[in-house]
Amino acid sequence: MTQNNTAQEKFNQLRRQAEALMLKPDFSRTPMDVEDPLRLIYELQTYQVELELQNDALQLAQQELTEFKINYTQLFDFTPVGYVTLDSKGYILNANLTLADMLSTERNMLIKRRLSDYIRFEDQDIYFRHLQGKRLINPTYQSV
Repeated sequence: MTQNNTAQEKFNQLRRQAEALMLKPDFSRTPMDVEDPLRLIYELQTYQVELELQNDALQLAQQELTEFKINYTQLFDFTPVGYVTLDSKGYILNANLTLADMLSTERNMLIKRRLSDYIRFEDQDIYFRHLQGKRLINPTYQSV
């Protein structure tokens, strides 16, 4: 019932916006034959059905997108391998929960920090050589 009320409220809001646009002097519309009310009713019903079909398609696309996002998040976060996405300077853009667990920290504490902060001093040269090689391949974005 709440969803129907929300849909009705959205419809009413869109209706008010459309009416306000139509009242503007620069609103261009094609004149319809007002002499034939049955034709006007038919056109309005056709537009209504078109809008309902478009709305149904949008709602389905939104639902599919939400399901995809949930699946992607589960795959990314719960894989047994640590994943990290870096910018070209080695700052962490994104990391999965496994990597955060491996580093004994929370994911939000990793974001915008240098990955080199988590690499042993003895291995820093290897990391920076690898990072430099990735910059030459793709200077703007990389995944390690």
